[in-house]
Amino acid sequence: MHIPIFSQDTLQLTRRCNLSCITCALWKLPPSQEPSIKLKNKQLKKTYHLVGGEPFLSQRLQKLLLFLKKKKCTVKFWTNGQFSLDKWTTLLPYIDTVFLYLPASDADTYRIITGDDGYEDVMEKIDYLKSEEKTVIINVPIQTDMIDLLPDIHALAIQKKCNLLLHYCPQEAFAKDQVALINRYRRIPNVQVFENHFPNAQYCVGYVDAVVHDKKQILQNWFEKVITSFYSLLDHREHKR
Repeated sequence: MHIPIFSQDTLQLTRRCNLSCITCALWKLPPSQEPSIKLKNKQLKKTYHLVGGEPFLSQRLQKLLLFLKKKKCTVKFWTNGQFSLDKWTTLLPYIDTVFLYLPASDADTYRIITGDDGYEDVMEKIDYLKSEEKTVIINVPIQTDMIDLLPDIHALAIQKKCNLLLHYCPQEAFAKDQVALINRYRRIPNVQVFENHFPNAQYCVGYVDAVVHDKKQILQNWFEKVITSFYSLLDHREHKR
């Protein structure tokens, strides 16, 4: 799975969230107005990521989905999934891909991380989405103290026939064996590993949070990697001589 970052746009509908994750301070923020969204017909993108907080909590979600559907835009929806089946049934026709936040593969660990008992509800929603033939991508933030959860989460993704998006901040103090584990996932089919270079980004939507904050910085990070690889190749050739 490849996500063409520079051809897409991100709309943050709300900063509110129904979870209390230990990896995120978003839920601790005081109530605020929903971020401003201005879409012009002549400047519409082909694809939009809808993110929060939790987008299901936005009062303008249905209106926005109807508008994007009318304009034949592709919608990629980032959610923790914990909302009624009636709400899903109403909105699902306007959603193309679901990025579903799932930081654990068992109910107890899920409760510890999110402060919520909704793990089984999320499993039911995944089954429902797959029955409706929707693409579901399990969205997992990677942190140093949670990396041991990855093998079980990957096994769950295979069981549920979902793709997997892993994102992490390289600036965190990952041990060498942890980095090696992350790099192994880069070579596994239906798994994408994204480096989030914003240490203070909200972890549940680390990929798109980076897009929201600074596309220029992402491009700069990519350029630096290319230059580093280029000079490493030159050094290797010099040593061979």
